[in-house]
Amino acid sequence: MRTKQQLKAARKGQLTIQRNRENNYRRVWSAYKPPLHDPKFMLGLGLYAGEGTKREEVKFSSASPTFIKLMDHWFEAYFSFESRVLRVHHYGIYQDKSIQRYWAKQTGIPVNCIQVYVVKASRSSQRKKGNTLLHGTAYLRLRKPYATRIQIDKALHMCKINPKPQI
Repeated sequence: MRTKQQLKAARKGQLTIQRNRENNYRRVWSAYKPPLHDPKFMLGLGLYAGEGTKREEVKFSSASPTFIKLMDHWFEAYFSFESRVLRVHHYGIYQDKSIQRYWAKQTGIPVNCIQVYVVKASRSSQRKKGNTLLHGTAYLRLRKPYATRIQIDKALHMCKINPKPQI
């Protein structure tokens, strides 16, 4: 069991981490000027507002390779990040390697950045004919996107799509 001193030190450490996180958030927020006049930026922001995650991570999902490719170029053009991963969930109609090759060819993302997962369809979904996506659904996720997440939040906030920024 922890002593009172240990609990106090742990709480102090947690508060320091939280304070540093809030300071970093404010620093990135105030320094970033989103290019709201750029139609390509606004197109990507609109797609992200519709199909992107609204939490800590930066992830965009679509069954369309065209949209995944467009968002990959958007992320590269307007933000900096460590790397990206494309996760594909499919229903086992094709082999994983052929799914990887398909998404790599369609999006230009290297095969080694594509992870394929087989999703087991529910019994009710199995009864529906023609309701499967042959090449699955892709999730484009950035790795270590902390500043990118804040920048997207600010752009959405300035467009009144996300009125409350998250700290």
